[in-house]
Amino acid sequence: MSEHPQQTDRVLRDTRILTLRIWAVVGCIVIAAVIFNLMGILAPVIEFLAVGSIIAFVMSPITNWLEHHGVNRGIGSLIALIVVVAVLVGVVCILSPILFGQIMEVLSRLPEQLRVAGGDLNEMISHAKTLNNTPLKDYLDVTVASKYVSQIAAELGRGVFPLITNTASQLFVIFLGLVLAYWMACDYPRMHHEICTIIGQEKETSYRFMVAILSRSVGGYMRGMVVTSICGGILAFIGFTLIGHPYAALMAIFTGIMHL
Repeated sequence: MSEHPQQTDRVLRDTRILTLRIWAVVGCIVIAAVIFNLMGILAPVIEFLAVGSIIAFVMSPITNWLEHHGVNRGIGSLIALIVVVAVLVGVVCILSPILFGQIMEVLSRLPEQLRVAGGDLNEMISHAKTLNNTPLKDYLDVTVASKYVSQIAAELGRGVFPLITNTASQLFVIFLGLVLAYWMACDYPRMHHEICTIIGQEKETSYRFMVAILSRSVGGYMRGMVVTSICGGILAFIGFTLIGHPYAALMAIFTGIMHL
């Protein structure tokens, strides 16, 4: 008689645990959806802060070096910003003709490649015995492939204007990031002084020591990422060239950018 209540209690306990796990999974999914939604809304702000912080971090050594040699920090920050922007523009000017040229070549060949793929699909279906004399075989013909090609071409045409507006928005966010980078590089010592005032003199040494360690470690990580990205792009270009890939330069640039 005593085994039946115990078995019932065990079943109820297992049911509660299972229900709790299910609702925990549902709750995690809902929280993740809310977080991703907020990230989508705050994406421009996050990008603005990321661009400004990274460029300011790169500018800081140049600004500090100029300040140690008697240059006003505001002017030194402006010079450092110009140097960093000039280097970035130079890299873009070198890589963008190759990148966009091969991208346009790929896009120009895309409709023909889709037609070929559609023809291959129709040929495969026509040889499939299980699809003989079925409505699916009659439907999947060359006209269907042509229809999908025209739809893709129309989508590409409608995407020109959003592409222009998105590019303009990205350029504006980058401009704001440059303004933030200049302000952070120029007022870096003042911000440290304000933080040290807030935390107190007894913790000032520990704070500055922690900031120095973080700056060195983050700087080393960023330099390592840049070096490995360049090496990865070069190796990808060599590998794709050796196997005769027609877009070796495009794949190499894409590999380096995605690695970074």
